Amino acid sequence: DKRIKVIHKENGGVSSARNLALENMTGSFVSFIDGDDYIELNMYEELISKQKEADYNILIARYDEVTDDKITKITEKSLKDFCETADLTYLYNKSTKKIKTNNEVIIEDWISCSLCRMLIKSELLKNLKFNTKIRYAEDYVYFNELITKNNCKIGMVDKYFYHYYMRSNSASHTRRKDVLRNSKEYLNEISRVLKDTKYAKYILALEYTCYIDCFIAKYIYGDDINYEEFKTWGKKENYNQIKKVTKSLKGKIKIFLIKHKMKNLLKILY
Repeated sequence: DKRIKVIHKENGGVSSARNLALENMTGSFVSFIDGDDYIELNMYEELISKQKEADYNILIARYDEVTDDKITKITEKSLKDFCETADLTYLYNKSTKKIKTNNEVIIEDWISCSLCRMLIKSELLKNLKFNTKIRYAEDYVYFNELITKNNCKIGMVDKYFYHYYMRSNSASHTRRKDVLRNSKEYLNEISRVLKDTKYAKYILALEYTCYIDCFIAKYIYGDDINYEEFKTWGKKENYNQIKKVTKSLKGKIKIFLIKHKMKNLLKILY
């Protein structure tokens, strides 16, 4: 099939591979699939069909997490509300009685920024590159930069098309030995993307997520990292901000235990 182009390169990580693909893209849309995941056969057919309804430049489908013994459907409430809204350019939040734009929904409701369950117009990505120094959470930086730099019209398809296989030794699920270095690079990038936008306040919450990662690496897994290098990310205002955006019970318990340095109870979660 002449439509298929295979590019061989030395392993440089997912961001390096994606950047090379973007340099060689010729089509109207871009989608990323991780090598060990799988999709439904009609995923792109239905996303393209939805795209034609209102000339959306980003399409998002639902996804589930697959392990060797179970499949967990990810039920993002805000995404469900979004799908049920007549005008998919906006979301009416019943609890706050406010109308949110696409960008506000994605950022303020912390919708998963995984690019794998998306279909994106290639014209939006021509001048955007992945930071190859970030080993994990690179999707979050990239997608936030995408939607803060462009006028994005996002269409949602309320079907579980993407299946995210969670290998025990994948980059996002193994113990992160380089967590401090990655956190510093990640915060530099996400601060650059959000600092001059109305979403700058979320940098505080993101700093606290890095504090959590480093705290767990040091005190739960025993990594040799210096507490002095990341302790400022755990300051009070950061904690207060992440409390506002954390919705799951497990997440709320985790940040409470970390705030009070309850290391033995934390070990139950990890």
